[in-house]
Amino acid sequence: MATTHIDFVGDRAPTNTALIVIDVQRTFTESSLFGIASAQSVLDNINAAVDRARGLGIPVIWVLYRVRTQVGQGLTSKRYGVPDLHTGEGTDLDPRLHFMEEDEVIVKPRQSAFYATDLEYLLRSKGIKYLCFAGVTTNVCVLATVKDASERDFAVTLLEDCTASLPILQNDEEIMSADEVQKAAINFLRWAYGPVGKYSEVFDQIESNKSNVKVEKDQKSALIIIDLQNTFTQPTSQFGVQGADELIIKTNNLAEKARKAGVPVIWVKRQDRISAGPGVTAGRYGRSGIHKAEGAKFDTRLEIHPQDLILTKRRQSSFYSSDLEIVLRGLEITKLYLAGVTTNVCVLGTAKDASERDMDVNVVVDVTASLPILVDSKTTLDSSQTQYSAINFISWAYGKLVNSEEIFN
Repeated sequence: MATTHIDFVGDRAPTNTALIVIDVQRTFTESSLFGIASAQSVLDNINAAVDRARGLGIPVIWVLYRVRTQVGQGLTSKRYGVPDLHTGEGTDLDPRLHFMEEDEVIVKPRQSAFYATDLEYLLRSKGIKYLCFAGVTTNVCVLATVKDASERDFAVTLLEDCTASLPILQNDEEIMSADEVQKAAINFLRWAYGPVGKYSEVFDQIESNKSNVKVEKDQKSALIIIDLQNTFTQPTSQFGVQGADELIIKTNNLAEKARKAGVPVIWVKRQDRISAGPGVTAGRYGRSGIHKAEGAKFDTRLEIHPQDLILTKRRQSSFYSSDLEIVLRGLEITKLYLAGVTTNVCVLGTAKDASERDMDVNVVVDVTASLPILVDSKTTLDSSQTQYSAINFISWAYGKLVNSEEIFN
């Protein structure tokens, strides 16, 4: 059965697009060992694409593969026995490139430009949703970056005449020529991640939409309710919060208000894998079972509706080892209201991670609760003191404090 690919480029315009040029460094354009045979023609096309992008007001982002000499190349490069591939002068941009000082530069320590860099933050902060890719090598660093961009829900386009590959050798024998590698890589990218086109055609399409201005959308909100599980809500539990009965009533009321206002309700629970353990934070308190079995289940008094979303996390933050960020990006949500327990641990952890993703954080103070803090069986902060400290920490560093009566009306 034939498969039809739909390329979502209808609103692609200079205001929401970036050109990313990957690893066009002297190692790959001048080196006798890794020099690309078609380097000059690729450089000419990249420069033409860069000039065209600048003329349209599209930001140009240059990516360099450069590792710390104290750390080393990593296994992928080591297995080729080339210890200095990504160190020294070979990592400089080819001087023939049309680089300008005001361009953004990303320095990465491994193949993908998203790994251990601030590239995603840079793109999000500029309101970029479409990415055009150029550079080398198509089957390694370009492919890795395109894959990671696609999995972050950026729409990607490969500029095929602005990329190049090396041949694949095995025991000094060529088993795939550079042309074969390039063709295969382009087809991998086209199949899995996005359209492929020549730079002139791609920029013609973008220019046709240059009159499109960036429209500021109304902020979309979500209510995230954290860890209202038996461990924290049952009076028989040693970790039960004070006022759990009232907290559940207020949570149900708030969730219903959110639904009526068209705001998605997301319930988060922590549930550890039986085979993996609770991690150091929980383990050091001897709490190895509090996020398993019956304790990990939602309190049955919670009124969870079929249209609500349920997420499972493995540690404190609702963003860690869950698909929460994918859910929020998919729903175009940028404003979060956080409720649940405990305010000083999992609510605070979620607020911190949301804030670092540039989301508007609001903690619903009267629908959160904390536990007392005990050290050597002695109370150092009672639950009210813990709650007071936690909400002030959040207010200072991460977001706003609101009351349930003030929102979703």
